[in-house]
Amino acid sequence: MEWDWEAGKRDGFGQWFDDVRWACRMRFANGDVRLHRKLRLVFRSLLQPRSSARWFAFLRHSPLSAVLGREPEFIERVHRPFFDCRLPADAVCDVLIGHFRHFHSRFRAEQAAAIMRGEGIELARLPGKSGESCRLLLNRFGKFDKEGGLCLQLVTADTWLQALSFSLVTRNGQTGLLIGGMQGKKDGRELIRAVTRDLHGIQPRLLLLDALRDVARVCGCAFIDAIASENHVYASPRYRHRHRKDIRLDYEEVWLAAGGIRQVSGHFSIPLARECVSIADRPARKRAEDRRRGELQESLQRQIQASLQQALLPRDVAGTANRPSRSGMTEVHHAVAVSA
Repeated sequence: MEWDWEAGKRDGFGQWFDDVRWACRMRFANGDVRLHRKLRLVFRSLLQPRSSARWFAFLRHSPLSAVLGREPEFIERVHRPFFDCRLPADAVCDVLIGHFRHFHSRFRAEQAAAIMRGEGIELARLPGKSGESCRLLLNRFGKFDKEGGLCLQLVTADTWLQALSFSLVTRNGQTGLLIGGMQGKKDGRELIRAVTRDLHGIQPRLLLLDALRDVARVCGCAFIDAIASENHVYASPRYRHRHRKDIRLDYEEVWLAAGGIRQVSGHFSIPLARECVSIADRPARKRAEDRRRGELQESLQRQIQASLQQALLPRDVAGTANRPSRSGMTEVHHAVAVSA
């Protein structure tokens, strides 16, 4: 099905009123008629008229309309902080619309629907020393949808262990990824240690970053930027004071361990290539483990490429990282290059 991505761009109060009325009808279709919630949606739409109208119109004329039956609160996504706590409402709208345009224009309909339902698609399966396997899923995890539109999840048995949230964007004509957060399962520290041992000493969080590099390469991305702790969405006063959200992970430590470099914007630039250490430079007693670790990473790379070749539309499986963006994609360099 061809979607009218440019629909809903008409100006005027009549169009705005029609979009807000539609949003209220969809948001409260489940019978929730509490007046204060309706007034809150209308009030926020009045405070942010341009971004609200653009988001509502986009939802009406995109595949995301199917999400609203399951998640009516998705209507209000534009009224909450997203990715970077410094972003104003118009910039949040730019990043959201840009991401979902990329996503639905690149992925096959069946795989895109599975991701949006929260079922995800399996990208790789990694056997550990114990014989147990970890699975890598590409998913949309509603719990972390303030940090990114997609996430990579490392799953052991039926329990998710760690997740890396990110979004697709265009900057200066090039496609890239924005990492908005990394979350671990609460009280899962011992399990993470056990999985690290089982995966030949590869930390799950660094494994996810390596996997994201492979995703970026297959999708033809030219850059990966990662959020700094002080700019994380939960550093917003809305969450820091009212909802008591804590940022427990030291993001700078993780990004630096992955070779990240801090940028003027406040984000970290993550290199697209892994840092390779020659086995010959390692102590002899560690070379066998290093070799098995390298084999596991090579298997991860091959599996991700094969899985994405089936999930992406053929024209979007890229062999090079520098491709011009497709027409109609939103340029978001003004949205994410916020002054520190």
